[in-house]
Amino acid sequence: MKPIFSTFLHTEYGGPGTLSVVPFIDMADTLNEQGLPGGPQAARAAIKWAQNHVDKDWNEWTGGDES
Repeated sequence: MKPIFSTFLHTEYGGPGTLSVVPFIDMADTLNEQGLPGGPQAARAAIKWAQNHVDKDWNEWTGGDES
């Protein structure tokens, strides 16, 4: 079974500049529906992390230029 983030990267992410926040909004909604404390904060932190790291990692994985 592929991890959720790996599946997202391989099916929805098209490379640098294409990061969609929808999966992170869905994550926040799920956390809130479950009544877990800190749901919105966790989602914002995940988006910030992704914005800072996913493009760089994508370039390393694909041999692309860093921007």
